[in-house]
Amino acid sequence: MGPRQQLLPAHHLSDLQHRSRHRRHQRHPRRSGAGLQLPLLDRVHARQPQGPRPRPAGPPRPGVPARLEPQRRTLPHTRGQPQRRPGRGHPRSDRHADRAVHHRRHLRRPLHRQGLPAGGRVRATQRQHSQDRRIRARGPGRPPGRHLLPLPGTIAAVKLIDCIEAQAARLVKAGVAFGHGTTNAFDEAAWLVLWKLNLPLDSLGDHEEQALDAEQLVGIEALVTERINTRKPAAYLTREAWLQGVPFYVDERAIVPRSFIAELIAEATIDPWLSDSTTRALDLCTGNGSLAILAAMAWPDLQVDAIDLSADALAVARINVDRHGLADRVRLLQGDALGPAQGPYDLILCNPPYVNSQSMAALPAEYRAEPELALAGGSDGMDFVRRLFATAPQQMNANAVLVLEIGNERQFFETAFPKLEVAWMECSAGEDQVLLVTREALLAGLN
Repeated sequence: MGPRQQLLPAHHLSDLQHRSRHRRHQRHPRRSGAGLQLPLLDRVHARQPQGPRPRPAGPPRPGVPARLEPQRRTLPHTRGQPQRRPGRGHPRSDRHADRAVHHRRHLRRPLHRQGLPAGGRVRATQRQHSQDRRIRARGPGRPPGRHLLPLPGTIAAVKLIDCIEAQAARLVKAGVAFGHGTTNAFDEAAWLVLWKLNLPLDSLGDHEEQALDAEQLVGIEALVTERINTRKPAAYLTREAWLQGVPFYVDERAIVPRSFIAELIAEATIDPWLSDSTTRALDLCTGNGSLAILAAMAWPDLQVDAIDLSADALAVARINVDRHGLADRVRLLQGDALGPAQGPYDLILCNPPYVNSQSMAALPAEYRAEPELALAGGSDGMDFVRRLFATAPQQMNANAVLVLEIGNERQFFETAFPKLEVAWMECSAGEDQVLLVTREALLAGLN
């Protein structure tokens, strides 16, 4: 840690509020539980006891924004009857148990990060969730890798849960990598199977005994085979990903969205640094536009510019901006870094390419399927960050702040900027993933 850098958990930020009044009155009451990228388990996860988190004295901190909550209500994971509590016994033998709770209830990190090392988008040697051990622990019966297509001339009723388990075993055997919405084979198989059957992704407990016909099984087999053979993230096959329960279109032209900054937006962690005069924001390296859209939903009077170097990524962002009806408040700009910026801005959000070259060389195939431009950050991962810090003050108002995600590169960051005073923002993966820096600190720490 540099001599002027401080470790500042997010729940202490209320003591260092922006000098102007922040906008808590625009928030809805805080939603419990960590946000999940996928709606697969969100409803169940939110009901689980999460343990108290330290909070400042005074009224409870507000949570999900007023514009974000209606979007969540449109998703299938917020509909239907509450799922049954899991029974006792082996997590595969109790057919009436809620499978989602069995597999994720003991974890608090969001699905898109649970299987990755703290702070990093990926590590090639990262040990994934030991799902195949649980799949293979069924005891006597059907071998885990056996396909479930009925034999010619026979009538076979295959249950949905059996199909998911068989496909999960195929993923384990093939050695695919996770981290783009799920962290283990069972969740990935459940996502693909439920999507292929046009079922809500949170409905496994309601449909696990459903019988599948041969045509459905053939389609599922083909989809999982494509996942294995191409090593494409499941989000590219389904053309959809989620951040904080909000759906976004995605394809190979843009990185699969998974930024921790989305948590800070949804949980009002950034709000103490904003004021009534905060009216303009910039999402730099916007990709598919998800952070710009979440910011526009969170702060209804905010005008947001979204910049990306890739015209292809901006085409995907345009789909999402139009999908969420925000074309009048989110403006897409193409160019390198802050080149096309039309500041000054009150808030800059940036999830840049920050993976160092050594980590880039070890990426699993699923991550190499994403645009390299969105990942590679040079030898120490700080190439883009250096350029950003050099020009950011000219695009920031006097009281503006910059929120930057750096993943697993804190050591490299502190080596590159030893005199820069920053506030480390607490998220579900810890206190070294995302930082906040003021314009004043940038001017003082880089001169």
